[in-house]
Amino acid sequence: SSQFDLRPSNVLAYVSPNIQGFQARLGYVFSNDSNMNTPNINKSNAWSLDASYTQGPLFLVGAYEQHNLYGTAASGAGTLSLGNGTGAKTERTAWKIGGGYKFGDLSVGAIYENIEVANNDRSAWMLNAGYAMGPITLKAMYMNADDMSGSPNTGAKQWNLGVDYALSKRTIVQFVYANLENDSSARYGLGQGSNTMPHGGAGRDQDGFALGIRHSF
Repeated sequence: SSQFDLRPSNVLAYVSPNIQGFQARLGYVFSNDSNMNTPNINKSNAWSLDASYTQGPLFLVGAYEQHNLYGTAASGAGTLSLGNGTGAKTERTAWKIGGGYKFGDLSVGAIYENIEVANNDRSAWMLNAGYAMGPITLKAMYMNADDMSGSPNTGAKQWNLGVDYALSKRTIVQFVYANLENDSSARYGLGQGSNTMPHGGAGRDQDGFALGIRHSF
């Protein structure tokens, strides 16, 4: 969901040292509304926490995020604007667990997540794999989003196929093809935030490809 794929301002964050493969990150987002000094106004906020473990071929991660909203709060285009106001609190929550393992030249991974907005929730899962053959790495991914609770036919599924070609240890050429199938009432797009492709209405399927080059300095 684009409501949790954000780069908000006014963030205080802590990143722990890596202790034998364990590492944690905590972030707190302060309200930036102009009415924050008005008496009897509740101040919105958000926070997130994740912890990961990496040891040899094994990678594990878990994350949780919560938005405590009063009054008007907007998200989109990669930002989170937290408003303030009176009345009841509205919560957005999301949690995710995932892991990966490398068997020689074969890498596999999986992610499961749950998002709840205004007492409506949906779950989604993803599987991925990659296989290295010299300078070439073949990649595949499949994702499935369930219906939003109380809203039938709002799920979707997507699959990606890609290939990396290593020109050197630091430079890689990448190609990926993606196909997204929305249920009749779903409005998912390829990407998140400001990168979301126009979906043209509920139930529209999408496909696309990307070609790029990655260089590590």
